[in-house]
Amino acid sequence: MQIVPGCRTEKLMRVAIVENTKVTHHGQVGVALHEAAAKIDLLKPWTGQPLPQAPEAEALVVFGGEQSARDDHTHPYLPALARLMAAYAAADRPVLGI
Repeated sequence: MQIVPGCRTEKLMRVAIVENTKVTHHGQVGVALHEAAAKIDLLKPWTGQPLPQAPEAEALVVFGGEQSARDDHTHPYLPALARLMAAYAAADRPVLGI
């Protein structure tokens, strides 16, 4: 079967997006993903939502926030997020940190 861009049989890209703050603007990344008709898995660990332990999407985008890389005491999900990013990289899947 030939896949034609824009055709309904085309496989959609699935991208996990991690938001680290209540207000997160996806900016040009969001525009590009929308134009590519990507399916978005929105993860909000700051709400207590657990992060997956292994890659579930084709790519991972992590938006920043007010926390620093050493703020595990105020943002207890940061070690799990670091492990998830490493798991995506180890699985040879794209990781973008903004």
